Amino acid sequence: MLFDEPFQTLDASWGPASDNIPASEGKATLKPGINNFYWAWNTAFSLPEGELCADVTQASDTEDPRLRPPA
Repeated sequence: MLFDEPFQTLDASWGPASDNIPASEGKATLKPGINNFYWAWNTAFSLPEGELCADVTQASDTEDPRLRPPA
C-alpha cells in the first residue's frame, strides 16, 4: 500500500475546507450541490499509475426539491 488516508479530519493537501467534503471517522463524504458536481484530489501525493479501492454509497434522498409540486 502506497497511500492510506485516515480521514479523521480533512488534510490541507485536499484543498480548502469545504462543506462539500467533510471528513471524520475514517470517511470523506462528497456532497455536491443540486445539479452540480464536486471533485477533490490530494495534491501532495500522486502516482504514475495505480489501483483505487473505494466504497460508494448513494444517498437515499436524491430528489431535487425544486421539482416537487407546490404544497
